Amino acid sequence: MNIFLFVDKYLPKPLSCASLMFDLSFEIAKMGHNPFEFSMDSTIKGNRVINIEDGITVIRTSGADSKTSNKFLRAYTEMTMSNKIMKHNKDLINNIKCDLIIVYSPSIFWRKIVIKIKKLNQCKSYLILRDLFPQWLIDTGVIKNGGVIAKFFSYEEKKLYDQFDIIGVQSPSNLSYFNKPSFKDRYNLEVLYNWTRANNNEGFQKKINFKKKLGLINKTIFIYAGNIGFAQDTMSIVRLAENLQNRENIHFIIIGDGTDKEKIDLAINEKKLRNIILLDPVSEKELIDILRECDVGLISLSKQLKTENIPGKLLSYCRAGIPILASVNKTKDLRDMIVNSKCGFVIENGDDEKLKSCAVKLHKNRKMKDEYGLNASFLLKKYFDVKSTVEQILTHCE
Repeated sequence: MNIFLFVDKYLPKPLSCASLMFDLSFEIAKMGHNPFEFSMDSTIKGNRVINIEDGITVIRTSGADSKTSNKFLRAYTEMTMSNKIMKHNKDLINNIKCDLIIVYSPSIFWRKIVIKIKKLNQCKSYLILRDLFPQWLIDTGVIKNGGVIAKFFSYEEKKLYDQFDIIGVQSPSNLSYFNKPSFKDRYNLEVLYNWTRANNNEGFQKKINFKKKLGLINKTIFIYAGNIGFAQDTMSIVRLAENLQNRENIHFIIIGDGTDKEKIDLAINEKKLRNIILLDPVSEKELIDILRECDVGLISLSKQLKTENIPGKLLSYCRAGIPILASVNKTKDLRDMIVNSKCGFVIENGDDEKLKSCAVKLHKNRKMKDEYGLNASFLLKKYFDVKSTVEQILTHCE
């Protein structure tokens, strides 16, 4: 089968969506199908660049960065993305028969290109729905519930969902989001967990001496790697570092980018914290090597979020075999997954004393840390194997 896949950002961008779609496309190619990966890229010259990478036909179309901290530019970039890809890839879209469309959301602005391809090919379509947008913007107070912007985004959200034969949400509790009157009984839904190449050991044996380079030998390293935005509330990590600044053998690292990065950097400097380092994003391969030298993987989600989220960074921590310390909203699925698998602690965001206490436990108890790290590896194999994910999606094309 020829399978068209769409994501706003693809490798080498150090983003979870890019890594997820590479692993998915790579496995599709391994199964003997022909994946065509469409994305936007602000770094290329000309209208587009086409490369064959690991058996995947990768089509990068020129466009501004949709992950910019400027909210208005980000919205405009995403709104025009579908039209730009159609405009600069007419030859591919019109002349290559597509048997299945797979779209990664966010963004919610893929509707036009999906309509075009389905009309040409009468093919099936599958939406990989990760963040419930614009709901998380409303929850975190970025936009007003019932306001003009919220209504516009909600309209686009609904119109996007209408184009898909199947919608795969990232956790069981996300299914309840579709019980609202405008959605109820309208869509074919299923749970599609995030995925990774669970048996892939590439980079695992590489020693990059990350701790030595940063002067952190013999310290317990708590690391956060991922987006630094409204929904993540990474200030919870800054507060944790502040509460543990008197423990000289504990250090914090934040790796990533996003709308709140400057805010985090400013807070670290204002508080004069010397036990936390803020670093720029790195490639997925380099990140895994870094994580292997760290001790605990951090997850942070805003307590204002009302929807479930199983962050992609969880998979990276599990791949590296390190325990998880999560400061999150009133989540059920993520909490149950981590706690029942005995691979870490989950604390409601805002309970800083409990978060501090659990961090100290992982720091002091080497046996617990090693046991939880091993259990994290088992969790990965149980839920997040990319082969099972591809098989699940392809069953809808039979």
